[in-house]
Amino acid sequence: MKPDSQSKSFKKVTVTSLMVLIGLCFLSSCTNIYYENPQPAGQENMDEFPKKLLGTYVDYEDGDTVIVVYSDGFSLNLNENDVKIPLSEKTVLRKYKAYYFLSLQQEETNLWTVYIVKPGKKKTLDLYDISTEEGPMEQLRAITEVKEYDQDQEKSYTMYINPNLAEMDQIIKSGLLQPTQKLKK
Repeated sequence: MKPDSQSKSFKKVTVTSLMVLIGLCFLSSCTNIYYENPQPAGQENMDEFPKKLLGTYVDYEDGDTVIVVYSDGFSLNLNENDVKIPLSEKTVLRKYKAYYFLSLQQEETNLWTVYIVKPGKKKTLDLYDISTEEGPMEQLRAITEVKEYDQDQEKSYTMYINPNLAEMDQIIKSGLLQPTQKLKK
């Protein structure tokens, strides 16, 4: 293999591995809800992160660095290596109301993992996710179609949704978005 093709292959493996690790390490989340498309539907992709979001963020409770946000992407420290992920067709940033939606396409399924972030007071970022508890799930099903499929033989079910903008608005207004983590600059 030529050095350039080795480098490209390594980058592809790194990005693929990163997408899997993001779900586990980055912006801790307990849910298994994915999206059919970047969110929110109908909103324009942003070319860069706004200035107010740029910087290094640490977990509010333990002080560990979680993410560094640049104008054109973000980086994570995984296994003592900084991995930078640029905004692209597979890493989409959109804004709706006071929230920023970072959508990351999963290569294996083409579904999207969506991280919902709201700038807080005193240079903080509040991270949100949709609760998968029984009551909130029934509320979510009343707003938008929830599709489920058997991910493995272990019966680990994954849900995915494809809300339109009006449905996303209802999700936000209904309180289904629950804070999961707070980061500070």
